[in-house]
Amino acid sequence: MMSDSRFFKLSLATLWLLVAGLPSILWAQKTDTKPDVGITENKVNDFLITNARITLEPGVVIDQGSLWIQDGKIVAVGTSLRTNEGLRVIDLKGKSISPGWIDAGLETDLPEFAPNQGSPHWNSEITPQRSVANSVETIANIQKLRRAGITTALFAPKEGILKGTSAAAMTADAPLAANLIRADVAMHVRLTVSRSGGRNNYPSSPMGAVALARQTFLDSQWYDSALRAHLGAPDSLKPESNSALEAIQKHIQAGKPFIFDTFNEQYVLRADSFAKEFGLKALLKGTGQEYQLLEPIAKTGRTLILPVNFPKPPNVSTLDAVLETELEELMHWELAPENPARLDRAGVPFVLTSSGLSDPAEWLPQIRKAIARGLDPNKALAALTTKPAELLGIADQVGKIRPGLWANFIVSKGDLFAEDSRIEEVWVRGTPPANSFKNDHDISGLWDVAILDVRSPTNPKPSFEPFQLSIKDSTKKIAASILLPPAPAAEPAPAPAAEPAPAAVPAAESTPKSDPKPQATEEKLQSPRWAELTLTASLKARALATKSTNAEAPQTAPSG
Repeated sequence: MMSDSRFFKLSLATLWLLVAGLPSILWAQKTDTKPDVGITENKVNDFLITNARITLEPGVVIDQGSLWIQDGKIVAVGTSLRTNEGLRVIDLKGKSISPGWIDAGLETDLPEFAPNQGSPHWNSEITPQRSVANSVETIANIQKLRRAGITTALFAPKEGILKGTSAAAMTADAPLAANLIRADVAMHVRLTVSRSGGRNNYPSSPMGAVALARQTFLDSQWYDSALRAHLGAPDSLKPESNSALEAIQKHIQAGKPFIFDTFNEQYVLRADSFAKEFGLKALLKGTGQEYQLLEPIAKTGRTLILPVNFPKPPNVSTLDAVLETELEELMHWELAPENPARLDRAGVPFVLTSSGLSDPAEWLPQIRKAIARGLDPNKALAALTTKPAELLGIADQVGKIRPGLWANFIVSKGDLFAEDSRIEEVWVRGTPPANSFKNDHDISGLWDVAILDVRSPTNPKPSFEPFQLSIKDSTKKIAASILLPPAPAAEPAPAPAAEPAPAAVPAAESTPKSDPKPQATEEKLQSPRWAELTLTASLKARALATKSTNAEAPQTAPSG
């Protein structure tokens, strides 16, 4: 054994916990208040990212900058930041960093209405008192959103005519309460029949939905006046409690916006007229068809939450398919990708949303398509970052790469909007993805491990049982197999004595057989990935050593 080799010396039980728990030890990011089970990791939460091209906000770029992250927030950003003790330095030379995207148009299901959520409206489609922040524990498919570059989103109730209030939250792997940035951001309105409704329910038509919504807002005005009258004259009758009508008035008086779902360009004008009638601060969730009524929509002055779910090419593979394809369908397929650019030229303010796409991963390709059809790249980035942050009232926390804001950003190779670029990493709340340090240090190979036999504690010279671990590194986990040494070969039985053979004629000397077990060489593993992570109270994995050997692999036992 070489003098500079070092080995783990631990009990078999400890080794089992170490091998079985490697993935959770290395990358588990604790975000809840539950106690840890098993070995606790002292995570490195502070980072210094260097040599990256950093887009601070649309139009403001540092070609070769550094980013200091501490406790999930940005401490400093510049060209020459000094490293401090305790910071993990990550060199992103050749990579680009841009602010994480904000999606203001997503929806989520709410649980059934509970009696403790206030006195309900007489119609089940009217639930303005419901709140995503108070009703939802976790958001579905949050990892897909994050991988698509979405680091913050506005989650609205999915069903109803007056659906309730939305919540702005980040997309880290945590409950909604931990990701929450702002509750009750906007109240959401759908001026048509709910998807959960039917012909046997009221309303059963868009006209009926508008009538019900108008009556509800009129009732809320009466309710507010009746309460004020009762407060001025306590002897007068007090109106019965109605949390739905009260929620509408509180939202209006707080100056918060109403977001209207639209279903074509005509619904945009209908929602604008409704908002004007009741003096509402309104935002409009568009459909992608606004270019068909560009001038009237521009005159409304409303901000649009604009989808980019451009239509797929119509089927024109056969003559019959061509004859069945309407001209309107062909024109919309051709013109829809120009919708964002046309709205921008007409002076219509908008932000972009992935709503309507079957997979959030389609968002980036669709944005690139809009840029190719005339949308300025800086304005596209603003519609994904600074503008939605300002629109939702969260610009003091997200939307830019600036000190004091959450460290939410996208790492890409080159310009993110270039066709040959792709999203490589998405950081949320200063937390890198699990595979962020995959290429820092490769630990694949055979590792020598010695187990201390503690079954005889009185033995002054306990024995060691050496064996090897075969570790295969991957982007998601470390797979390790225990390699046991081969069983010693049995000694051959002595051959029976034989009569001496006659002397043979001397022959040419043959080449001696080579040793079937070549000598192994040993070298120290340089900077293992977990070199700075304490795995137990008194043992650090930096003491590991590895052997590279050309010998035949020993028998492999099934991995734990």
